[in-house]
Amino acid sequence: MTADRPTAVVTGASSGIGAATARALSAAGFHVVLGARRTDRLAEVAAEIDGTAVRLDVTDAASVAAFAAAVPECRLLVNNAGGAKGMEPVAEADEDAWRWMFETNVIGTLRVTKALLPALIASGDGHIVTVTSIAALEPYDNGAGYTGAKHAQAMLHRTLRGELLGQPVRLTEILPGMVETEFSLVRFDGDAERADGVYRGLTPLTADDVADVIAFAATRPSHVNLDQIVMKPRAQALTRHVTAGPPHTVARIPQMVGLARKSAQNAAPRSSTASAGSTGATSATDRKPADRNASTIGPASQNVARNETGGSTWATTASARPPSKTPSVVWVRP
Repeated sequence: MTADRPTAVVTGASSGIGAATARALSAAGFHVVLGARRTDRLAEVAAEIDGTAVRLDVTDAASVAAFAAAVPECRLLVNNAGGAKGMEPVAEADEDAWRWMFETNVIGTLRVTKALLPALIASGDGHIVTVTSIAALEPYDNGAGYTGAKHAQAMLHRTLRGELLGQPVRLTEILPGMVETEFSLVRFDGDAERADGVYRGLTPLTADDVADVIAFAATRPSHVNLDQIVMKPRAQALTRHVTAGPPHTVARIPQMVGLARKSAQNAAPRSSTASAGSTGATSATDRKPADRNASTIGPASQNVARNETGGSTWATTASARPPSKTPSVVWVRP
């Protein structure tokens, strides 16, 4: 580390948000140490930005210790390594998947932060950026393992804000919504078609969008601490409140699940009685693969209404438009 080129560490830096962040921080004047398991891809990114690639598996304590030993000086740490596996309801939870999510998102963040904290404090102007998720703010059906892990990771980070008060270390939590990366491909165990369906019909954030925000936070004056930055695509209001398809079409869906599941011809809403806060979601295993990304369009009412009973979620929207642009109904069975 030099005065004009301080060292930044980025975990999970071989692809997606991590690789984009490494590029953005390098452009902002940092020397970037990139950590990840996929050393071939890591080396490619490092060579591109004149950074340093060091193998890192945040689920392995020995790997984290060796990584920290290779980074004697550190001004900025970006805890980006993490991920999700599966979309099962709690009743069908895969304990191994849950264990992996907590080990990667929570314990991994803990290990790396502990290992580099002395160097961050010694720098005299340290900064810890942790990439959590809007899943750290609210639950969604079939996502308890991931939302639980992200809530725990967020609590770790937010607790440090108070514990390090008075020390020369800033803390920033980045909470992205839907970002199109390899995230869904990992979550759905390599099922590319299902992963692609998550973002169909809307414009999600990109890895570069998130990296730009991280670089912005990291380059504020030392006395400025951006505690939390929540960022989502315009098409997403909450984890389960996403526009998908024609304009003014609103669907309440679990984050990263995607579009509607059944066509109006095969299944119609069974009740018009709203039951706020209950999506009545069904497991993806209960549906045929062909149903997973089917959009449902039908007649509309004059006001937004949601039916969240009988195992389905549907929404209608309407506005004063010509008959050729009839408002749409989207029925979602997440």
